[in-house]
Amino acid sequence: MRDLLKTNTPEAFATGWDKLQTSVKASGMDEAKSLLRTFTAWKKELETYCLTRLTNARSEAANLTAKNFKRMGRGYINHENYRLRILLFSARDLRPC
Repeated sequence: MRDLLKTNTPEAFATGWDKLQTSVKASGMDEAKSLLRTFTAWKKELETYCLTRLTNARSEAANLTAKNFKRMGRGYINHENYRLRILLFSARDLRPC
């Protein structure tokens, strides 16, 4: 899998994918086969990552921050206050060092 994630062209990804499948089948391990099924379900996303090196990490981090605020506030009643609190916290992270 590490070799597959190092690829950066569609051809190299296809070659790496074939090598991964061959290795898993040769291992005969049920765990490896299960993991390959998961990778197969995510094949399009894996290829996109290999070609672009982009992930959704920033949006996931923003979502986690919003959820943590909601937990800390024990449930904001006023949605506008909740929204402003998130924006204020986010702006703090954008200031230059």
